[in-house]
Amino acid sequence: MHDKQALFERAAEVKAELLSRIESSLSYLLPNGTFHGGKFYVGNIRGDKGKSLVVETRGERAGLWHDFATGEGGDILNLWWDVTSQTKFLDTIEDIEKWLGHSTNHKEEFSEHLIACWDYHDENNQVIAKIYRYDSTSGKKRYSCFDVKNSSSTAPDPRPLYNVPGIIKSDKIVFVEGEKCAESLISKGITATTMMFGANSPVNKTDWAPLKGKHITIWPDNDSSGQKYAENVAKKLLDIGVASLSILKIPQDKPKAWDAADCIKEGVDVKRFLTSTVSLPYTKNVTSFPVLQYLNDKSPMPEDIIAPRVLTPSGLLVFAGAPKVGKSDFLISWLFHMASGTPFF
Repeated sequence: MHDKQALFERAAEVKAELLSRIESSLSYLLPNGTFHGGKFYVGNIRGDKGKSLVVETRGERAGLWHDFATGEGGDILNLWWDVTSQTKFLDTIEDIEKWLGHSTNHKEEFSEHLIACWDYHDENNQVIAKIYRYDSTSGKKRYSCFDVKNSSSTAPDPRPLYNVPGIIKSDKIVFVEGEKCAESLISKGITATTMMFGANSPVNKTDWAPLKGKHITIWPDNDSSGQKYAENVAKKLLDIGVASLSILKIPQDKPKAWDAADCIKEGVDVKRFLTSTVSLPYTKNVTSFPVLQYLNDKSPMPEDIIAPRVLTPSGLLVFAGAPKVGKSDFLISWLFHMASGTPFF
């Protein structure tokens, strides 16, 4: 059972890497094929010239193939298996790993395992990116991204938020650190989101537009990096303009690094927890000065544009009145006098 699970994980890893290099892998397998319009065309699995066998190279269907002459088809792993005529699936995986440049050392092959995969969707609920999490036997975590739309192993530019379809339908959003926490809340009926690569991701690479005008609660991990992450996200959200913004204050009895996923794992009623736990409102700091500072200001007075002190450079003049009382005529006459340099009164 363990061997089957290990093989499944290896297959998922190499498949993800093949998809990130879809064009180069197809050119290697079937050098007589051609690319056109998001598809790869070749005569058959023997590699003859032609267009009977078609492989998708973009989007969610990347790697899927069909031979219209024989009716055969499958994914990129099946194609590699058929083209190379391997007798065992394990041999196919090892052959792909060799082409990818992986070590053939058995211990190294099993030193890292695919733990989870999360899909990022656009506003039309189409998958546009995938995040893979790998855990090593030493306890280290590694994340990789696959851009589905562009068939690339790099993150999209800009990077989408997680759960965009859910954000669009909701007014209240909980912002967390990591897809695992977001999914934990979503499973409890709470709209949640995060940004790619969590606390290590620069906020200016993310498309924040879906959160504009929403009521946001940030749920940080219970550690210093979590607090810093929350602060950085909060500043960005204020810049884009949200309806309200608060940061959840984690209870003091919670352990270090405690997060939303841990809360649910403990069996806590997370909806009640969110409503009963203190959330600190987050607003922009408004610069203020004491009255004495203004009274002691000895800097030179700005010149008048309209005297006396009616309008000064960089100043604001509000001219208002009831409807139909002649505001426009008055203002036009005033501006003409100002332009000609003649007294108005």
